[in-house]
Amino acid sequence: MIDDALTEAIRLIKSGKRPEAQLILEPFIQENPQNIPAWMWEAEIFLDDLDKIKVMEICLEHNPDHPQVMKALEILRTRAGLPLVPPPMPAPVVSRYAQPRQITPNYVPAPHVEAPKVVASAVEVPAVQRQTPKTVIPRKHPDWPTIEGAVSFSEVREMRSRYTTYYFAEIGAMYVVNNKDYTFKHPYARKANITPYNAQLLTSLYRPGTGVIVSYDPRNPGRAWVDEWDNSVTKQTLNKIKDQPAVRNELSQRYKSRMGTGCGLLAVGILLTVIGTMYLSSRASGAYIAFTGLIAIGLIQFVSGLFGWLWHMD
Repeated sequence: MIDDALTEAIRLIKSGKRPEAQLILEPFIQENPQNIPAWMWEAEIFLDDLDKIKVMEICLEHNPDHPQVMKALEILRTRAGLPLVPPPMPAPVVSRYAQPRQITPNYVPAPHVEAPKVVASAVEVPAVQRQTPKTVIPRKHPDWPTIEGAVSFSEVREMRSRYTTYYFAEIGAMYVVNNKDYTFKHPYARKANITPYNAQLLTSLYRPGTGVIVSYDPRNPGRAWVDEWDNSVTKQTLNKIKDQPAVRNELSQRYKSRMGTGCGLLAVGILLTVIGTMYLSSRASGAYIAFTGLIAIGLIQFVSGLFGWLWHMD
């Protein structure tokens, strides 16, 4: 499974579909941070050597003193005219953006747990080349300082695969460090395989201007993270939203509509079965026909709608 995901990402990069490859690589890297070939191919997605350096620095945090990563960083920093040793950390400053959104006291962000070490398969490791840029999604380091920021945009996105379509909420945040503006994007709940409606709920929670607490890398402030947007807390966040009276009422109406659709399909299936059976029995004794597929779909729709409606009743 690991080899399949990485091989597909490499194929997409070689065919010029780097954004699609990044949608596969970044979740893969988050689950397998010790897979060095995956980090190397992630760096291949970027055009600017500074972006490549950021990727490899994150890789080095997860793989301290790895010779291959340190060699790649040395080559990139030399080519970009940067010192081999990163500059000292700048002190954080207070943001001028909106106050952060109040977080429920009971809410505790899920701690970051590194994935177990995975032995990388024998895949091709690319040479460092210039490619199309795109903002990397980092993982928060425990020593990163925090600062007040604000949501800059939130939109529902979809990602199509061969067999299905996945939905997630892409959210951007803006913040200021040392009087310089920074922004970053995060595909919130991309790994959660949520419905379009759930993605809309998440974007409604984080409307533009909503305050958030941003953690950023003091050596490279363009790398940032928001604990609230961690995919591990997506289900808890959606449950909090769905507990609101207005959302519960809307969900109740949706499930009632599903019940009506199920009843209609069930009635049509039974009616067609009766008509077909009467027609065939008049021509051949004992013959009958049953529209089991239509009846089964209608029954599933009705039962799921009934349970959902009962669950969301006030």
